[in-house]
Amino acid sequence: MQATPQQVRLLQHTLGLSEHQRRSYRNHFVAGRGHHDMPDLEELERQGLMARVRTPAFCEARDIVFVTTTAGAALALERLPEPPPPQKQTQYRQWLDADTGCTFREWLCGSRLPKFEKRGYVIDGTLEYRMYRTVWDGDWDSYRDVQGQWASTKKEAKASYKAALKARQQAQRAQAPNCTRCSGSGEDPEGYLTHGTGAAPQAPAAPAVDAETIHLQDLKNALAECQELRQQLTLMDEQQAGSIWRWQAVRLKNGDITSGVVLAGYNGWRDGNYEPINVEQWLKPERWFASPDDAEGKTAEYAAYRHAVLYERKSPLRAQAQQKGPAS
Repeated sequence: MQATPQQVRLLQHTLGLSEHQRRSYRNHFVAGRGHHDMPDLEELERQGLMARVRTPAFCEARDIVFVTTTAGAALALERLPEPPPPQKQTQYRQWLDADTGCTFREWLCGSRLPKFEKRGYVIDGTLEYRMYRTVWDGDWDSYRDVQGQWASTKKEAKASYKAALKARQQAQRAQAPNCTRCSGSGEDPEGYLTHGTGAAPQAPAAPAVDAETIHLQDLKNALAECQELRQQLTLMDEQQAGSIWRWQAVRLKNGDITSGVVLAGYNGWRDGNYEPINVEQWLKPERWFASPDDAEGKTAEYAAYRHAVLYERKSPLRAQAQQKGPAS
């Protein structure tokens, strides 16, 4: 008599075998009178595929312990199903295995994850939201490549951001109309894939530039970067010493004027939410700076002004009390 599929499963369960576990690590099955598997266990015992052994002392006296015989173990191994194919290594599984502590959205997008910024206040009904995305320029700075319009709700701000993102993607596809990888296939919605030399249209040749002009431009760029870095380092040193006004008026590359700050330990300017911003010009007040190129500022004059504001100005209550004179 052949063992039924249920009886084969009992043999495999006794040995701890499955399609994922093909090496046995145990050999026992404990059952008692009235157990629902007892008829199948007794039938396996009659076929010589299982046998009864002594019940351990830690079990109840009425329990019966079955073990598989050599023939039963061979049958259990023979009837094991084929192992399933390995799971496809997806981004989600990589995120689960990495255990980085970041969300799945952060794992997929990295620093390109869209963020919200806000302005105004709830109490007067001027609170607005805007969604944007920043990307690194490959050096030490970041800039906004996509941003939506200001809206009264996050839902509207997100819809505006999606519209801006779609317009940017269409503009990128329009730049490579002959490339199937960017114009309709959906494989590269952002346009970051490298085009093959045969598929992409040839760019027009750049005008010839002499070596002296290139060298002069490189020097100008290096001086500009050094000047900006010197200004940032000076701000950091003065902030740590407590002798610098913290927030500065800056003009962004999109033309907006806002308040920015340079934080010690971070590169570049930050906004009120301490998010990176792409600053084009540091708007220095004439009262504290001699010229736009002055990175130090009138430190002594500002220190005297700060001391007068903090320590020499009388409070309104004290001035009113002095006018009244001593109490009678």
